[in-house]
Amino acid sequence: MEVVKNMAVPANKDELLKAINPNFDKLIKELRSVPLAIVAECGMEGHAKGTQMSVANRRLSGRVE
Repeated sequence: MEVVKNMAVPANKDELLKAINPNFDKLIKELRSVPLAIVAECGMEGHAKGTQMSVANRRLSGRVE
């Protein structure tokens, strides 16, 4: 993923939109390249103690023992 350096603060709404649109398109392209199987993996600590969840936050698995 490309890191943006020295990005100027937009002075008005038009400049802001011109900055957002190409970066948003790059973000969407990057997100769409992630395989769904990886997105659905329950590999992160869940909100409730002893649970795990996926990055998509679609479900919580049972308690981890």
